[in-house]
Amino acid sequence: MAANPRCAIGVPNVGSVGDPAQLVNLAVAAEEHGWDGFFVWDHLLYWDPGWHVADPVVVIAAAAARTARIRIGTPAHRHESDSSRIATKVSTVEWGSTPATSW
Repeated sequence: MAANPRCAIGVPNVGSVGDPAQLVNLAVAAEEHGWDGFFVWDHLLYWDPGWHVADPVVVIAAAAARTARIRIGTPAHRHESDSSRIATKVSTVEWGSTPATSW
């Protein structure tokens, strides 16, 4: 994994790309094509109620399971206590017992 991504992509998680599976496939394709980073918008709601919105935490967790090298994340818009709480929940689900400390 590159320490500092030189070439990264930021993608929306709303509208026509509001499908988590599609976003995960984009992360896999980005890694396969040599990109260093894949970052998903951190939106849970959108102004158009007809648009789909993928939960960014679900997307990055699933993308992490399907990739090996690429850096994955969201822009830093959440309060650090929210991010910590979410990371603990995701880590607990991933490992099945105590949270992983490497997140």
